[in-house]
Amino acid sequence: MVGVGGTKTTANIDAENIKPIGKITIQNNNPRLGTFEVVVSNIFNPKGVKAVYLPTWSSVNGQDDIVWYQAQKQADGSYKALVRASNHKYSTGEYIVHLYYNQNDGSLVGVGGTTTTVNRGLYSTPYYSQRDPRWAGRVYGNYNLNATGCVPTTLAMAISGITGQTVLPTTVADFLYHNTDSFNKNGLFGTSSRGIIQAAQNWGLTTDILSSSAAVKQSLAIGHHVLAAVGSSVFANYPVTHELVMRGYQNGQTQVFDPYNANNNGWYSVDYLFGVKSGAPEDNTEGSPFITVRS
Repeated sequence: MVGVGGTKTTANIDAENIKPIGKITIQNNNPRLGTFEVVVSNIFNPKGVKAVYLPTWSSVNGQDDIVWYQAQKQADGSYKALVRASNHKYSTGEYIVHLYYNQNDGSLVGVGGTTTTVNRGLYSTPYYSQRDPRWAGRVYGNYNLNATGCVPTTLAMAISGITGQTVLPTTVADFLYHNTDSFNKNGLFGTSSRGIIQAAQNWGLTTDILSSSAAVKQSLAIGHHVLAAVGSSVFANYPVTHELVMRGYQNGQTQVFDPYNANNNGWYSVDYLFGVKSGAPEDNTEGSPFITVRS
């Protein structure tokens, strides 16, 4: 073999013929929070990238819950967005994510897509009774836990289930009585709904106020705990109101834990429960007596 000669030339490739690329990765899929992160890396586009968008929706009812998330640029050059099921009607199951670049000329170009699954949160929630002899006689102000301990007890169930810690009704009651004015003070017979917010915050948890039966169902369907103050019902007789904790959702029903009477524990219609919601002012300080407690 012998070399004879050579030359050189320049090959120009029209930018129109170079496709944009990007790698989509799903990470930190958290069924308890109903969230996941979308990370876009290996980004390239000959027409530039002014912004990265991730239109996302659940496959339950087509694109009726689509949200265009704008991903934020990270130090390593990738882009990331946090997707919350709460932005998508708390839907579970398959989620579809598409990737678009906003180019230098302002136009959008589709790059790719992927899917992921959002599952219901799974908790092991303990049952506590406010009438448990270990603490029923513990007095806070003028009343004991046997009489007015429904909120601290339901909070203890929810907090223990969510955090995996053992949080007893007395622990919650101690916090509420010694750190707030929401429990057995200022004429209160029991705890106001403001106390639920305060206790949740103390344990690093988040609350959502639920103003409709549909909102309650959505929160339960994603796996959250819902605390509910009810009035006259199978759980309470007028003028007494009572706090319950609900968890799980199936065919319009939820599992109820009654801290005063374990015989009432079981599955009930969410519509029935919302229909007997408490109208007492102390149970509605936040606008509704039904409140999600979640991570």
